[in-house]
Amino acid sequence: MQALRFLTVLVLAGALSARCPADPGTLIPLNLASGPDPSILSLARMSVELWVDERFARVRTRQVFANHTGRELEGEYVFFLPAGTSLSDFAIWEDGVRIPGVVLERARARMHYESLTANKVDPGLLEKSEHAEESHTFAVKVFPIPAWGSKRIELEYTAELAVAGRQAQLVYPLKPARYRSLSAAELTLTYRVESAEELAGLQIEGLAFPSPPRHTASGGSHVYEGSFTGRDVRFDSDFTLALSYRPGATRMRFQTYRDPGRVRRDLTPFGAGKLYSDERGYFQAETLFDLEGDAGGEAAVPSQRGGALAVSIALDCSLSMQWQKLEGAFEVVEGVLSKLGPSDSFTLLAFNDRVRELPGGLRPATAAATAAALEHVRGMSLAGGTDLARALEAGLRPLAAAPKGARRILVLVTDGHATSTPVGAGALLAGFEKANAPIGASVMAFGVGSDANRLLLSRLSTASTGQFTWAAETEDIGAPLATFLGRMGEAALRNLRLTFEVPENIEMVYPAGPGLAYDRSSHRFVGRYKGPLGSTGVAVSFESPSGPRKLEAKLDLPERSVSHAYLPRVWARERVDWLLEQIGLKGEQEEWIEEIIALAREHRFVTPYTSFLAAPRALLRPRVIKPGDPVLRVKTPQDIAAVTAIFPFGLTRALEPDGPTGLWETRFLVPHAMADGVYRATLVLTHRDGRKFLEEKSFVIDSRPPELSLGRLGPPPAAGETLELVAYADSDTRRITARLPGLPPVELRYDAKRHASTALVRLPASMAPGTYPLRLTAEDFAHNVSFTEEQVVVR
Repeated sequence: MQALRFLTVLVLAGALSARCPADPGTLIPLNLASGPDPSILSLARMSVELWVDERFARVRTRQVFANHTGRELEGEYVFFLPAGTSLSDFAIWEDGVRIPGVVLERARARMHYESLTANKVDPGLLEKSEHAEESHTFAVKVFPIPAWGSKRIELEYTAELAVAGRQAQLVYPLKPARYRSLSAAELTLTYRVESAEELAGLQIEGLAFPSPPRHTASGGSHVYEGSFTGRDVRFDSDFTLALSYRPGATRMRFQTYRDPGRVRRDLTPFGAGKLYSDERGYFQAETLFDLEGDAGGEAAVPSQRGGALAVSIALDCSLSMQWQKLEGAFEVVEGVLSKLGPSDSFTLLAFNDRVRELPGGLRPATAAATAAALEHVRGMSLAGGTDLARALEAGLRPLAAAPKGARRILVLVTDGHATSTPVGAGALLAGFEKANAPIGASVMAFGVGSDANRLLLSRLSTASTGQFTWAAETEDIGAPLATFLGRMGEAALRNLRLTFEVPENIEMVYPAGPGLAYDRSSHRFVGRYKGPLGSTGVAVSFESPSGPRKLEAKLDLPERSVSHAYLPRVWARERVDWLLEQIGLKGEQEEWIEEIIALAREHRFVTPYTSFLAAPRALLRPRVIKPGDPVLRVKTPQDIAAVTAIFPFGLTRALEPDGPTGLWETRFLVPHAMADGVYRATLVLTHRDGRKFLEEKSFVIDSRPPELSLGRLGPPPAAGETLELVAYADSDTRRITARLPGLPPVELRYDAKRHASTALVRLPASMAPGTYPLRLTAEDFAHNVSFTEEQVVVR
């Protein structure tokens, strides 16, 4: 049997930002070069497809690498996953077969990986880099890359684009962050943007498109499309799509999805994998705030900055902020100080496990004072851990003496990891809110680094009607910093709430709790509806600087709506983020973790509890059969129209579909003359559009019952005492049970430390002394059964 040549395990945690520039995927020849070498392995073809529906984006990349040597190579595929994105697909092609990734519970994925390694299968591990500054760097070993041949790799991720300053951006990373010179012999990039309203503009940067975007309007929808094809394209800048929105009144947009004919498998803790028709619908309600348009186009609106600012800047100088993090943090501090005017005041402190304050407290933000503060920051050194609670307390203290009428702002520049004190997130938030109650400061938190504690920093900001922004180490922070500084001193739109005319038909709306937004930006809610409902009332209420506001609209919750098929996945991500937030605040609960795993498996995304595993399903779940076992079952995607199995003993059978479940099956007979062992059946899968795919499914012929033996029994027990059983059986044994006359059977459990299966049998107090037959039965995965019997003496 040919060994599997690679296995892929991908571990990602948390949500990421669609702006992060990064290396495009590259394949490095191992043992021959320390970086990309196009004379050995070159990027022959690369195609990129970008699709944007309102503010939801899906990006698919296909790459083909060519081997220019006469030897079989092993390579390492490296890519930087852009921040703010969610991986939705990963696949490598092997011998003309596409091997897709599946989402598994993290421990199970690791178990498969280690099992294949132990069996001398050459695996490739795709996981987070061990270096913190490269925590969005992922690598997978790829083997073999045929001599004078090629290797094809596919990757897909999704992102949600936020509107800020009436603009949303999607950046596809092409400019190398680590490797200085990368190129593609052939590059094709296409984009399609769908919007319910006509855009004010669509700007493209990074590639020279031959023509402006093609704009078509039909049925109330606007579509913008474009394509680029080039040869010998050098990657020297990122590709950027910038969507500009027209000024106008604050408006709401709705998208819905409901497909009652869709059959789903219930993977929730109590669902037991049952199939059911999904009657629930999903909706997204997005509000684009434009207070200037509401005011009739007046230049000055209450949301804009007014009055003086009193700013306390707290800069993290712990050891976790070294290298690129520190450079980014200094750029943030410099930007904040440059934003202040003579009527504003500021102070500055640096913190690690101690707090060092700039002497003199609040001072006018004169040019000389800000220059001196920057010079003070340049002279600081990194040391120690992070006492975040103490830093928050020290940062608030000078704001208590702020001039009357000044808006009090605590600017927090940190990665958010409190390492010096064992204070949980909930306790730290509670302590901050108590200390801030008499001061009323807004926290503007800028998280630095891809490992920034986004949960804690966003909660600090939301609790104080401030704002939170973050950037990865490798990211050009210009765009997020500009948004951050643009909102400095701007009053937030607070207590955003979504209400419905028929609330009992709505469930699980996220973000949960009152929201926070800014003028000329967007805010969206996603949720589920239990059943179809005609035009029903919906309202978004919020508090603006000029007073309470309420925006009302009508929403149709249709019987069937399949245009926005991504909504269930968007809702699932929000649900998981909420569950992760609860875990961060209250600790782990088994039912929360099980629900996270179930949603991640169903909607294909990674979490701290799940991983991506790419390997032929046949290897992960081989079918174990006895000669003569008549049924082969195969699970396929819904778009497969036919399946044919070619067996190694010369039999070809067409599989029949088993209803709408995606299962196909056929009855067949294994010749009795076939020896025990692992065999492969070739499956020919025909797509509904006529394309054909090949996949192999393993099955194990096992006609030998498991060997079973009982370990030495201890001293004879008395009635009412416990009898310990220790049994040894083959590794393919699935179940061992023990039975004493008159007692229910007891199942033995495997004990890894003892390398045996064990059980404790409680003897009834009424059991009469004597000798009893103890019968042990073992069953393997092929349903072969063996048993052994021993005599047990009861005193």
